[in-house]
Amino acid sequence: MEALELEREPASDAVHGDRTPQPSPEPTKEKEQEKPIVSFFGLFVAADEMDYVLMFFGSAGVCIFGAALTVFFVLLSWMIDSLRKLSSDPHGLSSRVSEDALHLVHLGLILFASAWIGF
Repeated sequence: MEALELEREPASDAVHGDRTPQPSPEPTKEKEQEKPIVSFFGLFVAADEMDYVLMFFGSAGVCIFGAALTVFFVLLSWMIDSLRKLSSDPHGLSSRVSEDALHLVHLGLILFASAWIGF
């Protein structure tokens, strides 16, 4: 609660408008001490086998999630290409678009699972 309290100005300063700058407090010994630098691999000193397994699955999930955008563009290009090729055959077009839509649903489920694992 101390951080939320504001200092009140003395009444004489408020009346006379005297706004002299206050000297900044001197740095304490705690601020002067530099924190030791830890290497990247030093971050994992306390990790056990379960942590390594979870980090592996998280990394794999993020990689799958990142690659999914490329797969989405490929599936979308197949769908657009089928619109061009099968424009004269409505039945073939309908079945091809349904198949591509099913691929997009599968991709969405994979994205959901990989995002849940990775993030």
